[in-house]
Amino acid sequence: GPPPVVVLSHHAWRDWFGGDPHIVGKTMRFAELNATAIGVAARDLDVPHGADFWANARFNPQDVGHGLAAVVRVKPRTTLERLRSEMSVVMTGLARDFPLSDAGREFVPEPLVTSIVGDLGPMLIVVFASTALLLLLACVNVTSLLLGRGAARAR
Repeated sequence: GPPPVVVLSHHAWRDWFGGDPHIVGKTMRFAELNATAIGVAARDLDVPHGADFWANARFNPQDVGHGLAAVVRVKPRTTLERLRSEMSVVMTGLARDFPLSDAGREFVPEPLVTSIVGDLGPMLIVVFASTALLLLLACVNVTSLLLGRGAARAR
């Protein structure tokens, strides 16, 4: 397979390597992995939360039982149809190059929020609405107490 490479998170680059501007191209050891740094992620990229680095996936081509979830950042105003079209070309190439493991695989795009929240979306809306209602009731209660106290002082 391809040689192991990593993209460092911004905080790992800053904390572990002192923000070395020449880190790209250097080989380093991560647990059992010797890998070459090919880049540093943007400061605000933190998916999944707390990741220190991202390494290239290494699969055995004979293993047909693996799945893969990926996070893809697309340009603003990229349509779902265009994304599907471009990824279809990629998936066709993978199926051609790795027929045992990748034939029949498909690309199924979904927003990152959907993949994180999943089926909990409606329940989260109910919880947030209930919390907002409770906060509103507390504010009304405090307001009525203050108005009552002000009216008592006015007498």
